[in-house]
Amino acid sequence: MSFTVGQYIANRYHLTARLGKGSYGEVFKVTDVIDLRSKALKTIKDGDQNSAEVRSLNALSATNGIQRLFDSFNLNAHLVLVLELYTADLGSISGKQRFSQRLVSKIGFKMVEILKQVHSAGILHRDLKPENVMIAWDGEQATLRLIDWGMSAVFVAPNGQRVRVRDHDYVYAAAPYTSLALSLGLACTEFDDIEMLRNMLMSIRRLYPFNDESPTRQTALKLQFQNHPENVLKGRNKFLLPFAREYEEQKGRGVLRYDALLNCLRGSAKFNESTNFVLHFGRNNRISLQ
Repeated sequence: MSFTVGQYIANRYHLTARLGKGSYGEVFKVTDVIDLRSKALKTIKDGDQNSAEVRSLNALSATNGIQRLFDSFNLNAHLVLVLELYTADLGSISGKQRFSQRLVSKIGFKMVEILKQVHSAGILHRDLKPENVMIAWDGEQATLRLIDWGMSAVFVAPNGQRVRVRDHDYVYAAAPYTSLALSLGLACTEFDDIEMLRNMLMSIRRLYPFNDESPTRQTALKLQFQNHPENVLKGRNKFLLPFAREYEEQKGRGVLRYDALLNCLRGSAKFNESTNFVLHFGRNNRISLQ
């Protein structure tokens, strides 16, 4: 079955626009004919209700900063997820807007707060990048939402025991934004989410220290950064150096201290941590974030 604009799915969701298409499926904007709200509908070929994405979204349903799952069902060899719809993602905005030190530090601060909650629920995201951080806007203020939980995994069981995370299904080992450990094929821990957040903060500052066509070279560049982050985080980007160094020290000790990471970001640039973000809409549908 192919999903096309104009269709009604499950006699409830009217497909009004295609938002994106990938190797695993598509994302549509839909109107829910029951509550008349616009939502996102994601199709995943050969997916099932017991997928990591469904389990994680259900487990994190009460967590701030996580995309809301309204409905899920199987239809003609596809898993269909009905999700909260957002305005834009950090990747598309940062590609057109130069993010200030203050804005990047505030984004990092809010994301560490979100990851702290996610990890306290025993879940890892494993796919942090600007395109997976969306902006939710209520007409006045904007907040961050972490989406795309298809690579998520449980690392703490309900009884509190740590679980070794599977690694045979991790398909992004060769991606520049992936952590060093995952590039080396090691099992994922909560440190890897923080490391990918660090990489994300650099990318929205238009710093791409690990971009290389060779996966081997990418890994070597990540190792160099681990040992000497000051070679990359200098000049106008030096404000991220305390965060990078604090993370590496914590990783070396094997104890993740979120409050210390938050303090590093708090001190890196002046921002109001108690307020949300603001979206501005300009000509030609240009969106900027403050």
